[in-house]
Amino acid sequence: MELHALHVEREPILEDARLLLGFSGWMDGGDASTGTVQYLVRRLKAVRFADIDPADFYIYNVPGSMETAAQFRPHTRIANGLVKEYEEPENAFYFDHASGLILFEGKEPNLRWDEFAQCIFEVVERFGVKMICFVGSVAAIVPHTRETRFHGSVSNKHLRTLLTNHDVL
Repeated sequence: MELHALHVEREPILEDARLLLGFSGWMDGGDASTGTVQYLVRRLKAVRFADIDPADFYIYNVPGSMETAAQFRPHTRIANGLVKEYEEPENAFYFDHASGLILFEGKEPNLRWDEFAQCIFEVVERFGVKMICFVGSVAAIVPHTRETRFHGSVSNKHLRTLLTNHDVL
């Protein structure tokens, strides 16, 4: 499958590359997912090298109330009746040579999840990524005195043992 949505601007050469994914949306409670990636991009001075074009992956309008429709619309800033800013969702990949990290910050797609995922897997294959991690958080009404709960899921037995040893599974 040719991936027209994936645009790679640079070809970093990384050893033992790892990918950390951060998505906005329902798994970004307290901006834990996107905030983690944004922090690492700033801290590591990571360089943007690729993106996924948003055109085919998002619904920008739905029938219903203005409140419902507004959740899907791109961000627009209007001042004195003039459109000053228009922002479509961004899906960007960054890299840091020293750590071997590839960082992804984006918005969960509304449409064509399979093609969106293929764009991510193309980066994984192309740059020899050895491990993929996702950071997420669900907002909940929980007292600050309660210990934080963690949950993880993995695709191989070695990682399952590692997470079990750290009380994540």
